[in-house]
Amino acid sequence: MLLNGTDMQQQETTTIHANYAPQRPKLSTTRSRGRSITQAPSSSTPDVDVQFSVLQQQPPLVASPEGMPSSQEASVVGRPRANSTQSKLNQTRSNNRNRSHSLELSPPLEAPIIAVKTSKIRPSINIETIPLSPIHSDATTPTSPQIPDPNPTKPRLRDSLPALAKLAGIFVLSTAVMLVALSSVKQLHVPQKLTDVRKLAFDLRAYMKLSPLNSLHVIGVIGVIYIWKQTWSIPGSAIVNVILGALLPTWIATIYACMLTAFGGFLSSFTALPIAPHIHYHFPNAISSLRSINKDPYKLFERLLIARLIPVIPYAALNLAGGVVGVSYIPFIVSLFLGSIPMNGVACAVGDVLVSLAYVDEGESLSHRMFSTEMIVKFAFLSLLGLLPVLLKHLFAPMAMSQGAPSKPSSSIHLSIKKHLNKVYSHVLPASLIKSDASTKNTADYASKKVKLDGQSSKTIGTHNGVFHADEALAVFLLRLLPEYKGSPVTRTRDINILNQMDIVVDVGDVYDHGKLRYDHHYRGFNEVFGHKHNTKLSSAGLIYKHYGKQIISGHLGWSEDEDRTLQIWLKVYKEFIEALDAIDNGVSLYPTVENLPEAAYRNRTDLSSRVGRLNSNWNEEFTDQSQMVRFEEASKLTGKEFLESVDQYAKVWLPARDLVVEALSKRGEFDASGRILVFKTFCPWIDHYFELEHLEQFQVKEGEEPLYALLPDGSRGWRVRAIPPNSTTFALRKPLPEPWRGLRDDKLAEVSGVPGTIFCHASGFIGGNDTYEGALEMAKKAVQF
Repeated sequence: MLLNGTDMQQQETTTIHANYAPQRPKLSTTRSRGRSITQAPSSSTPDVDVQFSVLQQQPPLVASPEGMPSSQEASVVGRPRANSTQSKLNQTRSNNRNRSHSLELSPPLEAPIIAVKTSKIRPSINIETIPLSPIHSDATTPTSPQIPDPNPTKPRLRDSLPALAKLAGIFVLSTAVMLVALSSVKQLHVPQKLTDVRKLAFDLRAYMKLSPLNSLHVIGVIGVIYIWKQTWSIPGSAIVNVILGALLPTWIATIYACMLTAFGGFLSSFTALPIAPHIHYHFPNAISSLRSINKDPYKLFERLLIARLIPVIPYAALNLAGGVVGVSYIPFIVSLFLGSIPMNGVACAVGDVLVSLAYVDEGESLSHRMFSTEMIVKFAFLSLLGLLPVLLKHLFAPMAMSQGAPSKPSSSIHLSIKKHLNKVYSHVLPASLIKSDASTKNTADYASKKVKLDGQSSKTIGTHNGVFHADEALAVFLLRLLPEYKGSPVTRTRDINILNQMDIVVDVGDVYDHGKLRYDHHYRGFNEVFGHKHNTKLSSAGLIYKHYGKQIISGHLGWSEDEDRTLQIWLKVYKEFIEALDAIDNGVSLYPTVENLPEAAYRNRTDLSSRVGRLNSNWNEEFTDQSQMVRFEEASKLTGKEFLESVDQYAKVWLPARDLVVEALSKRGEFDASGRILVFKTFCPWIDHYFELEHLEQFQVKEGEEPLYALLPDGSRGWRVRAIPPNSTTFALRKPLPEPWRGLRDDKLAEVSGVPGTIFCHASGFIGGNDTYEGALEMAKKAVQF
């Protein structure tokens, strides 16, 4: 390993393709120079030349600023380890990160910014842009998510009135057709009780025996009634199933009922069109999540089938949701047909049994009839259908779990079910639907890799033996999150002949070659960095994350790999989690060397690398390959658990706050003429987003006119006035709250400040509180003018 060697940053050019709309003007960022955070001098070469497709007034994508890697630690076996002895005092001496982001605009756009999709940004909805058919095939499904509008116009009810009027007209017309069909069979009516069903069945059977046309007439009219009920989500389909079971053999009645259910459910999805814009506006997160599943036909079919077989959600709600989201029609119809078999079969079997018990020959006892072979078979079939949803709940539940989370080994019956499902997919889904598009492909190098049907990969992972560290422990965990290496065994050795037999090798071998699946960083001349303004030399964890991180994140979160939000989380997790492991393993100090620094006030041994280090066998314990293997697996699980927690935190908590910061910046002039007050109507993690967004031209924040205070609601009482720091890494403030207020509370503070309802002002002036929003805003205005 080289310490303090020159980190030659490789120039990397990446292009984010966004096929959102044709003929959109392009915006290219200027090449920005990153700074090396290692002690040795490093060449400053352009990090990345990124080209984006953009729209006006879209939320910006800003490359994450340089992270702060952890400090150096002495190694026990010739490998540098962390020594986190830097004090909080030293943190204030660190250089502020370069957060400037210059943009070269292409005319004729004025202040365009890069589009970023976040889980909270609501898409712009126009009722005229909703597709005529919400249940569309993948051939008509866009391969890229639609660019969201950060300030969408709320759809108006009157815009939906014409469509609602048409829908009402169709309902009236279809109801009239249904009533005419119902009146054409005098014996037919919709019964309310099972006793009525038996009498009705006798009457209809007598009518059907008169001629084959009468039979077709009755079955056809029942089909019209059934489809009408399904289309308009009107309860009562179960009683119609019982009637069908009383008129036809159980298996024929079940198949017919399932066909009617599938067709009626398909039509029902169209009835959601008039309200689709409102649902898209009010529930953007749910719509985005459901649409991400729609891009994978296997996952879509599997989850739809599970939802139908385990009817926790009413069929009508699923039908309407499918229309709003735009579920591909073939998985939708096929899963509805197959998933409705148990429920329809039970109802049809009830009708058959109900009528069969009524046909008792003269002299035949009821008990003899009930315990005949025919009736026992029917009761057994009925019981099996009734238990089927419960059985399938246990069989299919693991399939609904996230692919990224570690799971227990599947049982043999589980594996059998999954194999049969694969066969079902290949028969019921056309090749055009199964074919992966750009949004569901893995990296090109691995698209052709095969994985065994039981979910456990036969591929092998190699790494070094002896003392382990956090980087290779995490690298192995990350690889096992990929389908290609799920459950792969790990071989720990330094024997090059054995390593050459491994499918993939990390942290050993003196080779870094992505094409050959070799990821070591210890040899002379290795200078690979992550890019995107991050110049820390990569460890094995960083190498694996750089090449497979987006695929891992998309699989864990159920997002598409080419979505902007996936890119955002990929960059954020590297900055906040992975880069520290890279720096520690490569001996990169957290701060540049500064002479005459005071001794650190405390030592920190709670970081992840230190905790992984403590899992190694101690000097006075048994140290064998077997014991170290057990401890290594424990370390891998520890690092993996914290990695997944970080991904979830940034995806579900941090990223959704971005549009709230965009809104606060856009409206800051509404609260104070100077524009130096931000108002957040909801408490959220805003600091990171704010410093990435404030200097973009969209918000026109000029130097010397930056916001000074932020207002946020306090969950326990009132509102808080927060003084804004000059950057996200310092305790300094642009302008603290007025000195005469500091350390005062309640009535005394109200008297000095002249603002009623004040609660407190911190002694350092970084935060204050008021009982009301109006009072907090008045405090901020007075502080600006002080």
